[in-house]
Amino acid sequence: MKRLGLLFACLTLSMAACSDESPVAVGNLDGGDPALIPEAPKSAPFHVAWVTSAGDPPAVECLVPEDWVSIGIFGEGDATHMGPTLMESIIFGELVPPGDPGGQTGCAEITADNGDELYQVYDEGTATFIFPILTGSGTWYWDGGTGRFASATGSGTYEFFFNGITQQGVLTVDGTISR
Repeated sequence: MKRLGLLFACLTLSMAACSDESPVAVGNLDGGDPALIPEAPKSAPFHVAWVTSAGDPPAVECLVPEDWVSIGIFGEGDATHMGPTLMESIIFGELVPPGDPGGQTGCAEITADNGDELYQVYDEGTATFIFPILTGSGTWYWDGGTGRFASATGSGTYEFFFNGITQQGVLTVDGTISR
C-alpha cells in the first residue's frame, strides 16, 4: 500500500514539474504530505459602460479591413475588477447605404488606474447608421496586455450607441477575463 502511495506521489510531482502553470499545495486524501497540482486560471466577469467621444484614430495596432472607414473612439468608465479605466480604440466600418447594417470590427487598448493595459479585439460586429445615430453590437476577445494582464484571455459581447451630432455615445462591454 505504501508503494502505491509513493507511486501516486511520484506521478503527481512529475506531472506538476512538466506543467507551465504555478503549482499549489493541496493535501491528499489520507492526510499525508501535500502534493503539488497546477493552479487553475482565475476567471471573473467583466463589465464596463464607457462614455465615449470620437476623434482621430489612435496608434492602436489592428488589422485593417480593405476599403473600410476608420474612426477613433475614446472612453472613460469604471470596469469590474479594474476600477477607473481609459479606453482608446480604432473602429472600422463597412461602407453601406444609410439604414443598412454593415460590418464593424476594431481594436482597443484599455488602461487601468495603475497603468496596466488590456488589449481587446472587436470582431463579428454589425453597425447601422440612421442620421445622426450609429448603433451596433458584436463579439470581442482579449489579446493579452501588460502587467497583471500580460496573459489575459476571455471574451464577450458589446453594444454601442453613438450620436454623430454631439460626437458622444456609450460602449457597453460584458464578458469574462482570465489571467
